[in-house]
Amino acid sequence: MRAVSGKNWGASQSTQLTIYKALIRSVIDYGAIAYDSASASQLAKLGSIQCQALTISTGAMKGTPLAVLQTHCDEMPLQIRRLKYQIRYAIQVKNTLGHVSRKVFEEHWTQYYGRYNNRNQTILAKVSDFFAQQGESQQTPSNQDTDIAPWLITPPLTDDQLATTVSKRESPEVLLALAKDVIQSYDSHTHIYTDASKTADRKVGIGCYVEANKTDGNLEFTQRVTDSVSVFAGELAAIRLAMQTAKQLDPNVPIAIFSDSLSAIRCLSNEHSTSRPQMLQEIYHPSHELKQEINLIMGTKPHRHSRK
Repeated sequence: MRAVSGKNWGASQSTQLTIYKALIRSVIDYGAIAYDSASASQLAKLGSIQCQALTISTGAMKGTPLAVLQTHCDEMPLQIRRLKYQIRYAIQVKNTLGHVSRKVFEEHWTQYYGRYNNRNQTILAKVSDFFAQQGESQQTPSNQDTDIAPWLITPPLTDDQLATTVSKRESPEVLLALAKDVIQSYDSHTHIYTDASKTADRKVGIGCYVEANKTDGNLEFTQRVTDSVSVFAGELAAIRLAMQTAKQLDPNVPIAIFSDSLSAIRCLSNEHSTSRPQMLQEIYHPSHELKQEINLIMGTKPHRHSRK
């Protein structure tokens, strides 16, 4: 960083902070969850590195307190960053079915009889205050499905013919006519329409509308999901909601789930997702339990008049 900075020349403060975050802080963050129990003298060396980088970036005088530099640069103290990563990891573990590290975050007698100080206490103790304040608001997945062998789970049938035969540049009238034709081809099925939306303030909601047969009434379900998640994740969550709703329907009638998310449908068809593998499993498990045929179709957004 000194090579690109000078008193009257060189990179700006924002550029140097970017260099610090990309090349230095990223290395410090790596493994922070594990090495947080290191001795205070070892952790102080990392604080010294941060102080030196922020001093160079701001052009501050030597001896400027680190807390002042952190406030000026809007940088979090390293100890708080380590705690943030521990909490984030704990949330991930608690919300991942069968996670290999789940037992690390479960109560154990050694936590109360070991000799611990503020530095070497267990990760469970470090994050317990956060979860106590939040009231354990995160959803802990049920373990009831863990006994289903993966090779026994068959993904739902998928149909993306509408996406492969029609371009979005077609007129709305043509798109609507073709969509109705696809819907009509599943006339003997119970129709479930799914959708996800995201507001300007990054709140995400999902819903599904069940257009049942003449003997059963129509059903409508809506839910809020985690703020700021992608629309793709919302679409998968809506399909998951549809699968759960299908359990309430007549098991003798096949089900057609219509989604306007081609990426979600192809993700389920390919049985692979880099960003949401757990959600795929949460969709496949209800599909395995349902006795009737399940079809997932690329269609239109849920409209109550879709079959008129």
